[in-house]
Amino acid sequence: MQNNRNFFKGGILLSVAVSFLLLGCSEEKSNEVEKKIEKSVEVVEEKIEIIEEKTEAIEEEVQQKAEVVEEEVEQKVEVIKEETQALKAEVVAVVEQKTGADIYKTCASCHGQKAEKVAMGKSQVIQGWDEDKIVAALKGYKDGSYGGAMKTLMKGQASKLSDEDMKRVAEYISKL
Repeated sequence: MQNNRNFFKGGILLSVAVSFLLLGCSEEKSNEVEKKIEKSVEVVEEKIEIIEEKTEAIEEEVQQKAEVVEEEVEQKVEVIKEETQALKAEVVAVVEQKTGADIYKTCASCHGQKAEKVAMGKSQVIQGWDEDKIVAALKGYKDGSYGGAMKTLMKGQASKLSDEDMKRVAEYISKL
């Protein structure tokens, strides 16, 4: 920047000197004009210096704000990534979730396609049972508090089911 100032100052002085030579001004007037020009150059240099200082301050402020914005963007991107992964997990869970009909397929071999059989000749027909009765029976089999002759066999089957699975299969059976 200093080179630019010197060039600017030198250019002005040269222009003034050439102007005086061409116009034929007296030495006294040329000294007076030269002093005015030097004073003007000083004022211009001071203003340039002020502008440079302000420019540096603005550049620094912009850099700081850019860093803050960049950090905020990175944080938001991270939040979005986490939310996306959570949503993907939910979608996978929903997709992998079995329907009541899917769950009942394992039951059908003993209870019949429409829950119409006495399983292994020892249990009750479950067709026509309401959801609450079916869920209560499955939970009882799971915790060992329900069942007769088929208690041990049914405990193994019921222990594989979550509460949600029990609700879904109970809803399905109740509609058969």
